[in-house]
Amino acid sequence: KFDFIVVGAGSAGCVVANRLSANPNWKVLLIEAGDQDNFLTDIPAMNGLFAFSKYDWNYTSIKQEHGCYGLGMDGYCLYVRGRGMGGCSTVNHMMYVRGVAHDYDLWEKMGNPGWDYRSVLPYFLKAENMTIPELSKSPYHSTKGPLKVSYPRYWPELAQDIVDTRKVVDLPELDYNGPNQNGAAHIQFNVDGSTRCSSAKAYIYPIKDRPNLYIFMNTLVTKVLFSKGPRRRAIGVSCITGEEKYNYARDRKGVLSAPTPVATMFFNTSNFVDTQIVQGIVVQGLNSSNYIDPPLIDPNLFENSSDKEPLKLGLRQMFKIISSSLKKYSLTASPLLEDCDFSDPDLENLVECCIKYYSEPGGHPIGTAKMGPRSDKTTVVDPHLKVHTIDNLRVIDASVMPTIPSGNTNAAVYMLAEKGSEFILNDY
Repeated sequence: KFDFIVVGAGSAGCVVANRLSANPNWKVLLIEAGDQDNFLTDIPAMNGLFAFSKYDWNYTSIKQEHGCYGLGMDGYCLYVRGRGMGGCSTVNHMMYVRGVAHDYDLWEKMGNPGWDYRSVLPYFLKAENMTIPELSKSPYHSTKGPLKVSYPRYWPELAQDIVDTRKVVDLPELDYNGPNQNGAAHIQFNVDGSTRCSSAKAYIYPIKDRPNLYIFMNTLVTKVLFSKGPRRRAIGVSCITGEEKYNYARDRKGVLSAPTPVATMFFNTSNFVDTQIVQGIVVQGLNSSNYIDPPLIDPNLFENSSDKEPLKLGLRQMFKIISSSLKKYSLTASPLLEDCDFSDPDLENLVECCIKYYSEPGGHPIGTAKMGPRSDKTTVVDPHLKVHTIDNLRVIDASVMPTIPSGNTNAAVYMLAEKGSEFILNDY
């Protein structure tokens, strides 16, 4: 028996397991379906090569009509979801992008008090260890957290030339994780020196020898166990390791189940927390009754034709910049981009082709366990991340985001996990 069980050692689960096991009186179990990361996942330049590997849940969508036709996908969109210690933070592109203040102010306006930007900024800071000298003393950054944020050791000439195109439209170069995002900047990365800084590296490996922290890898949670009675209460999980089946029960405080690809859960003997659910896509249903089979996923790419308009605007602007400020670089397609004719003088044809063949959902799905008041029937959890009508269950990860931030979601997941961990600690 454990005080807390965390199912899924992903971006959120590693944070929660770290914060809870900091109390030496609590026994914390961290369960991960995948394996330990290795030297390949450490290499930043390898970040695009983990699809269909053992570090990926290998999800694809049902066939689309208007997107995902390039790169041999033929209308089936690829969803790379991290499987292994660190979850998506072990296979993503490492970009550290919080979004804009309005993103979080909107969450509060949707019925989630305490989730406005001013309230969530301290949790971004709690996670962050900013190593870029010119940013480290900013009130919008911190050097005290476990998660390294830095620039890579090398910028290609093209990167600086792209940032310099801001001068054409008279925009400043700035810190996009600061107070203003109207400008251009080099990307901030979760990189420690020359290697990736995942949630496992930042939050778990430094404290893995805590005597009260237990880590089970290659263990798949198949079911959440509930007590009998008129109101459901999470009390444990059923797992499979190889061909062996086990039940793990909460002790006095509960089970914490962290990210799984479709529903991540966190249990505490008085609180069950779900930490990650497939985010921002339409999960139509199950392929079969076998829990191992992936869900049917439909992103509905461009089913509403107006969804194309922002992309068209962006592509037109991009091609304009390439043909003016970046003229010294020739615009030629690699063999991977052979579906569109980049020499086509008709810009609109090229834009439409790029959208059909090179648009895809990306790695940032959100919202399948939306946060909000119980009066909103589209929500799953309340502003304290407790699942409506179920005792001892919380969801802590990108699935609770009611709207997507203006950027990569991983930074916001760290913030969510820090804030969610504090909710649990305050309850006990």
